Amino acid sequence: MKFLILSISLLLSFYNSSAWAVGSGFSLGANIGLAGGGQTDMNKLITSANSRESGLSVSELGNAWDVSLMFTYKVTNMIALQFRPSMYYVSQDGSNANGKFEYSVLGFNIFPVLRLYLLENNYIAFFTNIGVGWGFANGEVKEATDSLEFSGSNLGYMLGLGAEFCFFGSSHCMNIEGNLRYVDIERVIGDSATGAFTGSPLTQASKSNEVEINGRDLGLRMSGIVGSIGYIYYF
Repeated sequence: MKFLILSISLLLSFYNSSAWAVGSGFSLGANIGLAGGGQTDMNKLITSANSRESGLSVSELGNAWDVSLMFTYKVTNMIALQFRPSMYYVSQDGSNANGKFEYSVLGFNIFPVLRLYLLENNYIAFFTNIGVGWGFANGEVKEATDSLEFSGSNLGYMLGLGAEFCFFGSSHCMNIEGNLRYVDIERVIGDSATGAFTGSPLTQASKSNEVEINGRDLGLRMSGIVGSIGYIYYF
């Protein structure tokens, strides 16, 4: 019981030590990290190419680089509104006697985010992110003399937790975040196409038409857990 009372007292002291612990007003920041989740349909193309092409070994598309900018306005000591554009990129390539094989996904996300500060003092703050946004992704497949570019977009959602660590008078802060993001693009349209993709699971690969794999729509994913580290400057 004594331990519980002491813990609550310390928690209240921690919370009340500063109303605007991590700065007030506007801030500008940037994050860099890795997005997990992979590309299910693109990896089926890679697996097929490795199986039918002698001497080819292309790794599957796994974790992607994720870079974001953060424009934030702290409305109160507990609530902030944030505009967050981000870029997603993953690629793999390989070659054999027939030529070069490349697979890549480049995506962009735009999320308005509600940030709630759960606990803070003069040096550290813990927060949660809640966002609803929009994502656009461009995919590219090159298999020797065959090539295909395609793109699509969809709504997305984000929920996560993080912490800010401030120094130099609370204007300069570092932050770490873990966000669960859902942005699945279930339908993409061909932007350019060359070749027939003979032997590939691609059953429709032409410009201005839906791209299909094994008779169904090919999809791109920017969903998964995004872990990142970044810098924030409060004006």
